[in-house]
Amino acid sequence: MLLAGVAWLGLDGISAYLNVIPRYTDRAKAYVIINACAIFVRAASTIVYVLVLDTGIAGVLYGHMTGTVLAIVSNIILSRRYLGITFSVKDSRLIFNYAILLMPGVIITALWVPTIRKAIEDIFSVAIVGQFAMAASITSLATMFKSALMNAWRPLLFERRNDPAFFGEVRRNSSTVAFVILALSCFLTLFSYEICLIIGTEEFVQSMVFIPFLCMVGYLQAVTQLRGFGPLITDHTYVDSLVALLSYAVGLGFLISAGTRLGLFGIGIAIVLYELVYYVVLYRYTLVKIRDFCTSLIARSEYFVLALFIVCGVVAMLHAPLAVRIAVGGALLVTLLHVNARHYHILTKIKVSA
Repeated sequence: MLLAGVAWLGLDGISAYLNVIPRYTDRAKAYVIINACAIFVRAASTIVYVLVLDTGIAGVLYGHMTGTVLAIVSNIILSRRYLGITFSVKDSRLIFNYAILLMPGVIITALWVPTIRKAIEDIFSVAIVGQFAMAASITSLATMFKSALMNAWRPLLFERRNDPAFFGEVRRNSSTVAFVILALSCFLTLFSYEICLIIGTEEFVQSMVFIPFLCMVGYLQAVTQLRGFGPLITDHTYVDSLVALLSYAVGLGFLISAGTRLGLFGIGIAIVLYELVYYVVLYRYTLVKIRDFCTSLIARSEYFVLALFIVCGVVAMLHAPLAVRIAVGGALLVTLLHVNARHYHILTKIKVSA
Protein backbone atom coordinates (compact mmCIF):
# COMPACT_ATOMS: atom_id res chain seq x y z
CA MET A 1 0.00 0.00 0.00
CA LEU A 2 2.79 2.42 0.98
CA LEU A 3 4.87 1.47 -2.05
CA ALA A 4 1.87 2.03 -4.32
CA GLY A 5 1.34 5.46 -2.75
CA VAL A 6 4.98 6.43 -3.27
CA ALA A 7 4.89 5.13 -6.85
CA TRP A 8 1.77 7.16 -7.60
CA LEU A 9 3.36 10.27 -6.07
CA GLY A 10 6.37 9.89 -8.37
CA LEU A 11 4.24 9.26 -11.45
CA ASP A 12 1.99 12.20 -10.60
CA GLY A 13 5.04 14.47 -10.36
CA ILE A 14 6.26 13.38 -13.80
CA SER A 15 2.76 13.87 -15.23
CA ALA A 16 2.49 17.37 -13.72
CA TYR A 17 5.84 18.32 -15.25
CA LEU A 18 4.91 17.07 -18.72
CA ASN A 19 1.51 18.79 -18.51
CA VAL A 20 3.21 22.19 -18.38
CA ILE A 21 4.60 21.86 -21.91
CA PRO A 22 1.26 22.39 -23.76
CA ARG A 23 0.99 25.83 -22.08
CA TYR A 24 4.07 27.00 -23.95
CA THR A 25 3.33 25.18 -27.21
CA ASP A 26 -0.25 26.50 -27.57
CA ARG A 27 -1.86 23.05 -27.67
CA ALA A 28 -4.76 23.54 -25.30
CA LYS A 29 -7.06 21.15 -27.21
CA ALA A 30 -4.55 18.31 -26.99
CA TYR A 31 -4.15 19.03 -23.27
CA VAL A 32 -7.91 18.79 -22.68
CA ILE A 33 -8.24 15.57 -24.69
CA ILE A 34 -5.32 13.86 -22.93
CA ASN A 35 -6.51 14.81 -19.46
CA ALA A 36 -10.14 13.96 -20.21
CA CYS A 37 -9.07 10.48 -21.35
CA ALA A 38 -6.79 10.10 -18.33
CA ILE A 39 -9.57 11.04 -15.91
CA PHE A 40 -12.01 8.65 -17.60
CA VAL A 41 -9.50 5.79 -17.47
CA ARG A 42 -8.68 6.64 -13.85
CA ALA A 43 -12.34 6.56 -12.82
CA ALA A 44 -13.25 3.44 -14.84
CA SER A 45 -10.19 1.46 -13.79
CA THR A 46 -10.73 2.41 -10.13
CA ILE A 47 -14.22 0.94 -10.25
CA VAL A 48 -12.88 -2.21 -11.94
CA TYR A 49 -10.03 -2.64 -9.44
CA VAL A 50 -12.19 -2.04 -6.36
CA LEU A 51 -15.50 -3.65 -7.30
CA VAL A 52 -14.60 -6.26 -9.92
CA LEU A 53 -11.11 -7.39 -8.94
CA ASP A 54 -11.81 -6.78 -5.23
CA THR A 55 -8.41 -5.22 -4.54
CA GLY A 56 -9.73 -3.07 -1.69
CA ILE A 57 -8.37 0.41 -1.04
CA ALA A 58 -5.21 -0.35 -3.04
CA GLY A 59 -7.40 -0.46 -6.14
CA VAL A 60 -7.98 3.27 -5.79
CA LEU A 61 -4.24 3.88 -6.06
CA TYR A 62 -3.96 1.44 -8.97
CA GLY A 63 -6.73 3.34 -10.75
CA HIS A 64 -4.99 6.67 -10.23
CA MET A 65 -1.71 5.20 -11.44
CA THR A 66 -3.37 3.75 -14.57
CA GLY A 67 -4.81 7.13 -15.57
CA THR A 68 -1.55 8.92 -14.74
CA VAL A 69 0.53 6.50 -16.84
CA LEU A 70 -1.80 7.10 -19.79
CA ALA A 71 -1.32 10.87 -19.39
CA ILE A 72 2.48 10.47 -19.17
CA VAL A 73 2.73 8.30 -22.28
CA SER A 74 0.40 10.60 -24.26
CA ASN A 75 2.31 13.73 -23.25
CA ILE A 76 5.65 12.14 -24.10
CA ILE A 77 4.37 11.28 -27.58
CA LEU A 78 2.91 14.78 -27.99
CA SER A 79 5.99 16.66 -26.73
CA ARG A 80 8.84 14.29 -27.59
CA ARG A 81 10.71 16.90 -29.65
CA TYR A 82 10.96 19.17 -26.58
CA LEU A 83 12.29 16.49 -24.24
CA GLY A 84 15.95 15.96 -23.54
CA ILE A 85 18.46 15.40 -20.73
CA THR A 86 20.39 18.40 -19.37
CA PHE A 87 21.82 19.27 -15.97
CA SER A 88 22.67 22.56 -14.29
CA VAL A 89 24.25 22.69 -10.83
CA LYS A 90 23.05 26.26 -10.26
CA ASP A 91 19.46 25.49 -11.23
CA SER A 92 19.51 22.27 -9.22
CA ARG A 93 20.62 24.15 -6.09
CA LEU A 94 17.89 26.76 -6.49
CA ILE A 95 15.23 24.11 -7.08
CA PHE A 96 16.41 22.06 -4.13
CA ASN A 97 16.43 25.02 -1.71
CA TYR A 98 12.92 26.02 -2.79
CA ALA A 99 11.41 22.55 -2.91
CA ILE A 100 12.93 20.78 0.08
CA LEU A 101 10.64 22.49 2.60
CA LEU A 102 7.67 22.17 0.25
CA MET A 103 8.04 18.41 -0.18
CA PRO A 104 6.52 17.40 3.17
CA GLY A 105 3.36 19.30 2.23
CA VAL A 106 3.29 17.71 -1.20
CA ILE A 107 3.65 14.24 0.33
CA ILE A 108 0.93 14.93 2.91
CA THR A 109 -1.40 16.20 0.18
CA ALA A 110 -0.71 13.13 -1.96
CA LEU A 111 -1.38 10.80 0.97
CA TRP A 112 -4.64 12.49 2.00
CA VAL A 113 -6.94 10.74 -0.48
CA PRO A 114 -5.49 7.22 0.09
CA THR A 115 -5.60 7.84 3.85
CA ILE A 116 -9.20 9.00 3.87
CA ARG A 117 -10.28 6.04 1.74
CA LYS A 118 -8.43 3.62 4.00
CA ALA A 119 -10.10 5.23 7.01
CA ILE A 120 -13.50 4.88 5.32
CA GLU A 121 -12.79 1.20 4.70
CA ASP A 122 -11.76 0.62 8.34
CA ILE A 123 -14.57 2.66 9.92
CA PHE A 124 -17.34 1.75 7.49
CA SER A 125 -16.81 -0.82 4.68
CA VAL A 126 -15.30 -1.43 1.25
CA ALA A 127 -18.78 -0.90 -0.22
CA ILE A 128 -18.78 2.69 1.06
CA VAL A 129 -15.37 3.19 -0.53
CA GLY A 130 -16.98 2.13 -3.82
CA GLN A 131 -19.80 4.63 -3.26
CA PHE A 132 -17.24 7.33 -2.58
CA ALA A 133 -15.26 6.40 -5.71
CA MET A 134 -18.45 6.59 -7.76
CA ALA A 135 -19.22 10.09 -6.50
CA ALA A 136 -15.61 11.11 -7.12
CA SER A 137 -15.95 9.90 -10.72
CA ILE A 138 -19.06 12.01 -11.24
CA THR A 139 -17.34 15.13 -9.90
CA SER A 140 -13.98 14.34 -11.53
CA LEU A 141 -14.40 17.22 -13.99
CA ALA A 142 -13.25 19.44 -11.14
CA THR A 143 -10.02 17.44 -11.01
CA MET A 144 -9.27 18.17 -14.65
CA PHE A 145 -10.26 21.80 -14.17
CA LYS A 146 -7.97 22.14 -11.16
CA SER A 147 -5.05 20.51 -13.01
CA ALA A 148 -5.53 22.77 -16.02
CA LEU A 149 -5.82 25.77 -13.74
CA MET A 150 -2.62 24.91 -11.89
CA ASN A 151 -0.62 24.38 -15.07
CA ALA A 152 -1.75 27.72 -16.52
CA TRP A 153 -1.78 29.66 -13.25
CA ARG A 154 1.52 28.79 -11.56
CA PRO A 155 3.78 30.06 -14.38
CA LEU A 156 1.68 33.23 -14.66
CA LEU A 157 1.91 33.78 -10.90
CA PHE A 158 5.70 33.74 -10.88
CA GLU A 159 5.92 35.80 -14.05
CA ARG A 160 3.77 38.65 -12.65
CA ARG A 161 4.07 38.45 -8.87
CA ASN A 162 5.92 41.80 -8.73
CA ASP A 163 3.21 43.65 -10.67
CA PRO A 164 0.88 45.47 -8.18
CA ALA A 165 -1.98 45.46 -10.73
CA PHE A 166 -1.81 41.69 -10.89
CA PHE A 167 -3.62 41.21 -7.58
CA GLY A 168 -6.67 43.08 -8.83
CA GLU A 169 -6.78 40.66 -11.75
CA VAL A 170 -6.47 37.76 -9.30
CA ARG A 171 -9.56 39.02 -7.46
CA ARG A 172 -11.61 39.28 -10.66
CA ASN A 173 -10.43 36.03 -12.22
CA SER A 174 -10.62 33.93 -9.05
CA SER A 175 -14.17 35.10 -8.38
CA THR A 176 -15.15 34.30 -11.96
CA VAL A 177 -13.68 30.79 -11.66
CA ALA A 178 -15.48 30.33 -8.34
CA PHE A 179 -18.77 31.44 -9.92
CA VAL A 180 -18.46 28.90 -12.75
CA ILE A 181 -17.57 26.03 -10.40
CA LEU A 182 -20.33 26.85 -7.90
CA ALA A 183 -22.95 27.35 -10.63
CA LEU A 184 -22.21 23.94 -12.16
CA SER A 185 -22.06 22.39 -8.69
CA CYS A 186 -25.54 23.73 -7.91
CA PHE A 187 -27.11 21.76 -10.77
CA LEU A 188 -24.91 18.70 -10.21
CA THR A 189 -26.01 18.62 -6.57
CA LEU A 190 -29.66 19.38 -7.27
CA PHE A 191 -30.00 16.43 -9.67
CA SER A 192 -27.43 14.13 -8.06
CA TYR A 193 -29.99 11.33 -7.56
CA GLU A 194 -30.84 11.13 -11.28
CA ILE A 195 -27.18 11.45 -12.29
CA CYS A 196 -26.22 8.51 -10.04
CA LEU A 197 -28.98 6.40 -11.59
CA ILE A 198 -27.95 7.29 -15.15
CA ILE A 199 -24.23 6.69 -14.67
CA GLY A 200 -24.49 3.81 -12.18
CA THR A 201 -27.21 1.56 -10.82
CA GLU A 202 -29.54 1.45 -7.84
CA GLU A 203 -26.62 0.17 -5.78
CA PHE A 204 -24.77 3.46 -6.29
CA VAL A 205 -27.63 5.86 -5.53
CA GLN A 206 -26.19 6.38 -2.04
CA SER A 207 -23.23 8.07 -3.75
CA MET A 208 -25.40 11.18 -4.07
CA VAL A 209 -24.66 11.98 -0.42
CA PHE A 210 -21.01 12.60 -1.28
CA ILE A 211 -21.58 14.74 -4.38
CA PRO A 212 -22.29 18.11 -2.64
CA PHE A 213 -19.25 17.65 -0.42
CA LEU A 214 -16.98 16.70 -3.33
CA CYS A 215 -18.26 19.70 -5.30
CA MET A 216 -17.30 21.90 -2.34
CA VAL A 217 -13.90 20.21 -2.26
CA GLY A 218 -13.40 21.06 -5.96
CA TYR A 219 -14.37 24.68 -5.32
CA LEU A 220 -12.01 25.01 -2.33
CA GLN A 221 -9.13 23.40 -4.21
CA ALA A 222 -9.53 25.84 -7.11
CA VAL A 223 -9.71 28.98 -4.95
CA THR A 224 -6.78 27.74 -2.86
CA GLN A 225 -4.71 27.57 -6.03
CA LEU A 226 -5.75 31.11 -6.96
CA ARG A 227 -5.66 32.81 -3.56
CA GLY A 228 -3.38 30.79 -1.31
CA PHE A 229 -0.09 31.56 -3.05
CA GLY A 230 1.51 33.56 -0.21
CA PRO A 231 4.10 30.95 0.83
CA LEU A 232 5.12 30.39 -2.80
CA ILE A 233 5.84 34.00 -3.75
CA THR A 234 7.66 34.73 -0.47
CA ASP A 235 9.75 31.54 -0.65
CA HIS A 236 8.37 30.51 2.77
CA THR A 237 7.42 27.09 1.46
CA TYR A 238 7.62 25.56 4.94
CA VAL A 239 4.34 27.38 5.72
CA ASP A 240 2.56 25.35 3.04
CA SER A 241 3.85 22.12 4.58
CA LEU A 242 2.78 23.15 8.09
CA VAL A 243 -0.71 24.09 6.88
CA ALA A 244 -1.00 20.78 5.00
CA LEU A 245 -0.09 18.92 8.21
CA LEU A 246 -2.66 20.93 10.21
CA SER A 247 -5.37 20.25 7.61
CA TYR A 248 -4.52 16.55 7.57
CA ALA A 249 -4.78 16.32 11.37
CA VAL A 250 -8.09 18.22 11.50
CA GLY A 251 -9.75 16.25 8.68
CA LEU A 252 -8.61 12.80 9.79
CA GLY A 253 -9.18 13.57 13.46
CA PHE A 254 -12.77 14.63 12.76
CA LEU A 255 -13.48 11.49 10.73
CA ILE A 256 -12.10 9.19 13.43
CA SER A 257 -13.79 10.98 16.33
CA ALA A 258 -17.17 11.85 14.80
CA GLY A 259 -17.39 9.83 11.58
CA THR A 260 -19.27 6.88 13.01
CA ARG A 261 -21.86 9.10 14.71
CA LEU A 262 -22.59 11.17 11.60
CA GLY A 263 -22.38 8.32 9.08
CA LEU A 264 -21.81 9.28 5.45
CA PHE A 265 -22.24 12.94 6.32
CA GLY A 266 -19.25 12.60 8.64
CA ILE A 267 -17.11 11.50 5.71
CA GLY A 268 -18.30 14.47 3.66
CA ILE A 269 -17.64 16.96 6.45
CA ALA A 270 -14.15 15.51 7.02
CA ILE A 271 -13.04 15.92 3.41
CA VAL A 272 -14.43 19.46 3.31
CA LEU A 273 -12.75 20.34 6.63
CA TYR A 274 -9.36 19.32 5.23
CA GLU A 275 -9.72 21.63 2.23
CA LEU A 276 -11.37 24.43 4.23
CA VAL A 277 -8.58 24.66 6.81
CA TYR A 278 -6.00 24.54 4.02
CA TYR A 279 -7.74 27.33 2.11
CA VAL A 280 -8.55 29.66 4.99
CA VAL A 281 -5.07 29.61 6.54
CA LEU A 282 -3.23 30.02 3.22
CA TYR A 283 -5.62 32.76 2.08
CA ARG A 284 -5.19 34.73 5.32
CA TYR A 285 -1.42 34.31 5.08
CA THR A 286 -1.50 35.57 1.49
CA LEU A 287 -3.53 38.65 2.46
CA VAL A 288 -0.95 39.53 5.10
CA LYS A 289 1.83 39.34 2.52
CA ILE A 290 0.06 41.45 -0.13
CA ARG A 291 -1.73 43.89 2.21
CA ASP A 292 0.07 46.85 0.58
CA PHE A 293 -1.57 46.02 -2.76
CA CYS A 294 -4.90 44.38 -1.93
CA THR A 295 -7.16 43.85 1.08
CA SER A 296 -9.42 41.12 -0.33
CA LEU A 297 -9.36 38.63 -3.21
CA ILE A 298 -13.04 37.65 -2.89
CA ALA A 299 -15.94 39.43 -4.63
CA ARG A 300 -19.09 39.85 -2.50
CA SER A 301 -21.23 38.20 -5.19
CA GLU A 302 -19.30 34.96 -4.59
CA TYR A 303 -20.81 34.66 -1.11
CA PHE A 304 -24.29 34.87 -2.63
CA VAL A 305 -23.60 32.08 -5.14
CA LEU A 306 -22.06 30.01 -2.35
CA ALA A 307 -25.29 30.42 -0.38
CA LEU A 308 -27.27 29.23 -3.43
CA PHE A 309 -25.11 26.12 -3.59
CA ILE A 310 -25.77 25.36 0.08
CA VAL A 311 -29.53 25.71 -0.53
CA CYS A 312 -29.26 23.25 -3.43
CA GLY A 313 -27.42 20.82 -1.17
CA VAL A 314 -30.14 21.03 1.48
CA VAL A 315 -32.89 20.50 -1.13
CA ALA A 316 -31.08 17.45 -2.52
CA MET A 317 -30.40 15.94 0.92
CA LEU A 318 -34.07 16.34 1.87
CA HIS A 319 -34.95 14.15 -1.15
CA ALA A 320 -37.36 16.73 -2.53
CA PRO A 321 -39.58 15.44 -5.39
CA LEU A 322 -38.21 15.82 -8.90
CA ALA A 323 -40.88 18.42 -9.78
CA VAL A 324 -39.78 20.58 -6.86
CA ARG A 325 -36.12 20.28 -7.81
CA ILE A 326 -36.89 21.17 -11.43
CA ALA A 327 -38.73 24.28 -10.21
CA VAL A 328 -35.80 25.18 -7.96
CA GLY A 329 -33.42 24.56 -10.89
CA GLY A 330 -35.41 26.92 -13.12
CA ALA A 331 -35.38 29.67 -10.51
CA LEU A 332 -31.69 29.01 -9.93
CA LEU A 333 -30.90 29.33 -13.64
CA VAL A 334 -32.66 32.70 -13.87
CA THR A 335 -30.86 33.93 -10.75
CA LEU A 336 -27.43 32.80 -11.95
CA LEU A 337 -27.94 34.41 -15.35
CA HIS A 338 -28.83 37.66 -13.59
CA VAL A 339 -25.75 37.44 -11.34
CA ASN A 340 -23.58 36.71 -14.36
CA ALA A 341 -25.00 39.66 -16.33
CA ARG A 342 -24.45 41.99 -13.39
CA HIS A 343 -21.04 40.89 -12.13
CA TYR A 344 -19.18 38.46 -14.39
CA HIS A 345 -20.25 38.84 -18.06
CA ILE A 346 -18.88 35.38 -18.87
CA LEU A 347 -20.84 34.92 -22.10
CA THR A 348 -19.56 38.26 -23.38
CA LYS A 349 -15.97 37.29 -22.57
CA ILE A 350 -16.37 34.01 -24.45
CA LYS A 351 -17.67 35.83 -27.56
CA VAL A 352 -14.80 38.30 -27.42
CA SER A 353 -12.26 35.47 -27.05
CA ALA A 354 -13.81 33.63 -29.98
